Amino acid sequence: MKPHLPRPFCRLALSGFIASSLLVASGGAGLGQEEVEASYPPSPKGHDWLEFYYKEPTPEFFVGQVRNWDAAGILGEEDARGALIGFLSSVIRDNPEKTVEWHDALRNLSTDGQNTLRLSMWFANTGETKAVLNEYYGGDFDADKEPPKVLEMQLTLPPALNLLWGTYYATGDDKVIRRIMTAFDYAGKQQSYSSIPEDETPFYTVLPSAARWSLASNAKKHPKVAEQLETVYAQEDSGLSSTQQQWLYDTLSDINPEKYPPKEDPEEEGDTGTGGADVEPAAE
Repeated sequence: MKPHLPRPFCRLALSGFIASSLLVASGGAGLGQEEVEASYPPSPKGHDWLEFYYKEPTPEFFVGQVRNWDAAGILGEEDARGALIGFLSSVIRDNPEKTVEWHDALRNLSTDGQNTLRLSMWFANTGETKAVLNEYYGGDFDADKEPPKVLEMQLTLPPALNLLWGTYYATGDDKVIRRIMTAFDYAGKQQSYSSIPEDETPFYTVLPSAARWSLASNAKKHPKVAEQLETVYAQEDSGLSSTQQQWLYDTLSDINPEKYPPKEDPEEEGDTGTGGADVEPAAE
């Protein structure tokens, strides 16, 4: 059966975001497939290994799972790549001593698989990953070029939400949740994009709804997400803008409508809950 990967928001591709020079043809001799499969079995948890990794990190299944995803074509799917890179880069970063071993064991991946793995190593941005990338692929791209920091990426870039959720699945870091909530500040904003055709919707206009949906849907599967959201909402000094506070309540209402009864949708009245357009989106 084809492994399932959670997709918090569909079709969030990396094309146009990462320099094309980072994508190189696969090659090189690594361990044979049978040898890798014998040495690195996949997790018995299947697809749950990725989504719930933060609860019980088991990096020993890294190679087996990556090979399974590659065989199923998952590593080449544009709508899965963002979450995968966020996840894989975090696991690689947390296990620097495994960098060379994992790279050598996965050198027989497909071209798509190799590209996703190398991007993940680049995003991990450790001394070990830089050494491996420069040694094996230094002629193809500059591994010393600093990658974007996932927690500081502009949320209006389509890959950002998936990269954040992939990072969360690996770490459970509440900073990821707080970062996603800053997307709420784009609610009701009117910006001018003269280069965008009239029949195309700028991504920032759907970003608050995408963030709300991703938080609510993940909270229903991950109690930790719901707890983190409730903790922030209950804090008197949470630092939330009024728009974030309002959208956070609506998100909690999506999760638990009995505890947080739905309020009238302010969008239907043309009000963002901020009293106008004087509240700017959080700094990117």
